[in-house]
Amino acid sequence: RLARLREMSATLEHQLARLEAERGRAEAGERRLAAARRRVAHQELQEAKKAAALRRAQEKEKAALEAASKTAKHSHAGGKGGGGARERLARAGGFARPGTYGGGGGKKRPRG
Repeated sequence: RLARLREMSATLEHQLARLEAERGRAEAGERRLAAARRRVAHQELQEAKKAAALRRAQEKEKAALEAASKTAKHSHAGGKGGGGARERLARAGGFARPGTYGGGGGKKRPRG
């Protein structure tokens, strides 16, 4: 009887060890999944931020262009010559971006 009990306890211990190993593997997998989820969420957040910034910049530029074209129609600035809204914006020191005549007023000097 003692031998049978010993054998049983050995098999049970073996089973327990196997189950614990399995649990460890499962937990590691869950941790990996959670990390991946965090990474994806962070990436999405960054992309959303970038998109929002781009949208804001475009809206700002559009508003600036509209304002420039409005003021140009009604201004009596003699001797400054014509030119598109972008050039006027540059003259007024508007946005500075590559190819849009750097801001800060003064002569037109295309940058970029």
